[in-house]
Amino acid sequence: MEIFDDIYNSVAMSFRKRINDIILGPFISSWVLCNWGKLALLFFGTGTPDVRIKNMLQEMSVRNLLTYPGFLDLFFMPLTLTALYIFILPHLSYWVSEKVNPIKQKLEKQHDKFESETRKDMSKTELLGLRSVAASHGEKTKDIPRRR
Repeated sequence: MEIFDDIYNSVAMSFRKRINDIILGPFISSWVLCNWGKLALLFFGTGTPDVRIKNMLQEMSVRNLLTYPGFLDLFFMPLTLTALYIFILPHLSYWVSEKVNPIKQKLEKQHDKFESETRKDMSKTELLGLRSVAASHGEKTKDIPRRR
């Protein structure tokens, strides 16, 4: 059984390396996204596994790749989505972060201002509470510093 575990771990590590590749990972993901219907029929379709595999191979044959819908599903759309993911998405992300950062900084300043005012109010409340406790016990309140 250890042999099977080693083989499984080797295949899994190889698959993880390919998925984490900057081009191959997005291409595989976009290919699966574009061909989810074919994959669903392959794994969950009716008929025997032999028939489903045969249908999948016919769908993905070179002859079908040269036709319009086959080329679009099997190659062009996944390649286009990969290019968008690799080249356009980082620029779009940078643009959005540039637009959001000033708003985020303004909100952080407002939050800091609110926190400082709350701390001042709480310290005044605590000081007043100490004086009222001292006065109720008959102690002198001049030892407690007054805030102005």
